[in-house]
Amino acid sequence: MIKYYNDILCIEASWMTGIAGILSKTNYDVLKRRGKLTQFRKGGNGRTALVEYASIPERFKNKIIDKIGNPEEQAKHQQFRKHLKPSRKAIEYFGNYKIPNGNYLPTDRAKEYTTNAMFLNAVNIVSQYSKAKRKAMGGKRTCVWQAVSDVVNELQKEYQHTLPANYLRLKEKTKQFNSQGFESLIHKSVIPNS
Repeated sequence: MIKYYNDILCIEASWMTGIAGILSKTNYDVLKRRGKLTQFRKGGNGRTALVEYASIPERFKNKIIDKIGNPEEQAKHQQFRKHLKPSRKAIEYFGNYKIPNGNYLPTDRAKEYTTNAMFLNAVNIVSQYSKAKRKAMGGKRTCVWQAVSDVVNELQKEYQHTLPANYLRLKEKTKQFNSQGFESLIHKSVIPNS
């Protein structure tokens, strides 16, 4: 229902005029015809019509916010969430990992590390894409890490990851993960002194 299309925040027209009941189809057509609403992409052939969020009159924006919250936040999370995919390699690695005393990692720790790996894989994808985009536009890289960190922090309660909240520490952890792999996620406190 909400997405960035060509870097523009858009809302599906069918959602606004249908399920959400934000405005009627007739009202939508009138606003579009009068130029009070910008249809960014036409619907048809399996595509849904998209409306530029910034062009929606304020009274309808308020209804959208009442229904789903801040659309920019929702879209930002959707962009990140689409890259959150469990890693079979991480599941196998942590499921079979033995600490020096011969025991396997506790199940809750294996789950925590697998979740962290899933997030760091998504962070890698999103940050690389964002860096390339920012570089092309002449922007600063610091902003990329702050934005990625914000999304990671906002999803912490839902996913129960234990990644750093500070963007510099998250960047450092990602770099460590990229160079050392899954081993970098195992807390030394889990491994008893041998």
